[in-house]
Amino acid sequence: MKKLVLLALLFSSAGFAQSSSDVLLNQLGETPPEAPKTHDIFAAPKRNGSIKAAVVRVKPPQDEFQKQLELKAYRQENLPFEVNQWVEHVLYSDYAKAAHLWTAIQTQVPPNFMLEAEATQIYLLWKLGLNQTFFNEWIQALADAEYAKSEPEYALESLVTPGLDAWLMRSPILLSPSQLTVLQRVSANKHFLLTLLAWDALLHRTDLAPLLKRLPAANRLTPLLAEREVLHRTLAHDLKGAAWALKNYLEPAVLAAHDPEMTVHLDLTIARILYQAGQMKPAQDFYEKIPNQTASYLEAREELSWVYLRQGDMSKLRGQIKALASPLFKDRFQPEVFLLRAVSNLKMCFYDDLDRDLTDFSRSNGVWAKRIDEALASTIPPQPAKLDQYSALGVRAKSVLEAEVKRLSALGDQSVGAALPAVGWQRHWKDYLTQAQTAMEEAKKFQSDQFSRQWKNERSALSEAIRKMRFVKVEYLSQVRQLSTSQTLDSKSMLASNSATVPASAREVVGAAENGQMNFPIDSDIWSDELFKMRSAAQALCLNKSNVH
Repeated sequence: MKKLVLLALLFSSAGFAQSSSDVLLNQLGETPPEAPKTHDIFAAPKRNGSIKAAVVRVKPPQDEFQKQLELKAYRQENLPFEVNQWVEHVLYSDYAKAAHLWTAIQTQVPPNFMLEAEATQIYLLWKLGLNQTFFNEWIQALADAEYAKSEPEYALESLVTPGLDAWLMRSPILLSPSQLTVLQRVSANKHFLLTLLAWDALLHRTDLAPLLKRLPAANRLTPLLAEREVLHRTLAHDLKGAAWALKNYLEPAVLAAHDPEMTVHLDLTIARILYQAGQMKPAQDFYEKIPNQTASYLEAREELSWVYLRQGDMSKLRGQIKALASPLFKDRFQPEVFLLRAVSNLKMCFYDDLDRDLTDFSRSNGVWAKRIDEALASTIPPQPAKLDQYSALGVRAKSVLEAEVKRLSALGDQSVGAALPAVGWQRHWKDYLTQAQTAMEEAKKFQSDQFSRQWKNERSALSEAIRKMRFVKVEYLSQVRQLSTSQTLDSKSMLASNSATVPASAREVVGAAENGQMNFPIDSDIWSDELFKMRSAAQALCLNKSNVH
């Protein structure tokens, strides 16, 4: 008999043990695999001599919310049978079965158990991965001051708010103005409130400094808000303010994140501020730090070309352009590559190449101009070639809500035969589905707005490149006109040529600048390890000593 008691005790303790991975999944808002609902303890003999298994249902590992619910239910006197059954489903992690019963049991829940019941239904939605529905019901419940201060709500918060910033990035929820109003009335003592306000600010606000002063550097939303703040100050030509915002908010957040890609983006942001401030050499240093394995590399190299141009370093500039104008990048939106090449040809008086620059510029950007116009004319803009972080959030929000609508429809179908005593879909599933469908339409609009914003930005970049190219063309025609009217030039000097034969003096200049490196001419194909490592050894053909200016 003692052996049987020991076996039962051992089995009971094992049933309540929780593995480390299950704890982690619970904290991150994921549902661990359900433990077996039944277990054969041992075979018990029957009177007629046959053997039959004694089946005992064992509770799976419980989180803190389930433990508190069990304690509260145990203390309740005369809890209705249907409510007891509902609680039992929750304690055994039968989340869908419990959620189906919500409409049926609401009228039977005792008043002194209603706060626990409301928190439990919200908990079930979170466990089922119905993120937007969970959020809607949670914020609606928080509008009740009594509920917001209740023990069940604090138990729920202890489970769902750790890692809330990362959860928002994975499952972008849409926050309505009415929900924001509720949050603004919630007690400031709730630690998660700041994260939700930051999330709303990220999507809809521009005055970010007050939030950034309170938001921890380790919060996943801090670097996104800080980057927006730096950008706003830069566009307002407040470069010192942008630098201070970078120092106080963006840099600490990037260091706390330990994300190499974010570190790269920080260097790129610093380089852009330095360039706008006219600090070309420091800007060059930061641009050249961007590794070639990162997503920002090509963008950084194109911007670095302008630094070389401002410094008058034609050798490095023309090497960069040679790489950027490669057929390898012909489908990439880079409107200023052929503009840069035209400027360098104009500065070096390679007039016979300028016509090719104008043709290549028109051909390449003509394709993009048509694509941009078609995208902006469409009621549903197509996805840009490269998504920025806000467009990516829009895509993710739409995808998550589409999956949630399908899940709610499936749960509604399952509820037809699951609830007591009811016929057809349970009312709460209908309400949830209607809300989710409305949110999905909002997510589609948000995604379209972000796509349109990106296409408009590309149109602005293209328009600016065209404006600059017109100045190049005017200067080109002006120089040719001056040459044609000059009496000091003979006919052979009137058309300068970018000869394929590189003078020895030019080769010596390139070789001397890169000590320890060997130099070879590029005569045909460019190998991948040669990209962005090329330099030009061509000499300018401008007649500086003539009276032509």
